[in-house]
Amino acid sequence: MYKNQMNREEHGLPKSTKVYIVATIFFGSAMLAVALNYHSFTYAKNTCVQHNKEPLVEKTFLAFNWSVDCQE
Repeated sequence: MYKNQMNREEHGLPKSTKVYIVATIFFGSAMLAVALNYHSFTYAKNTCVQHNKEPLVEKTFLAFNWSVDCQE
């Protein structure tokens, strides 16, 4: 073995730790996307109410796909 080659047992993280880190990052990113999308949805509804209009809301599960129409 050459001197500059790394032995996996001596350097780096174990495979299970890497999987845990990647899964945590993925889950955190997904939860952040849902939270920001829901915040935008509620902001759009509240803007209609502030302008003395009635919000007409259409949305799917977890508000991934939504639309808000402001009606008099």
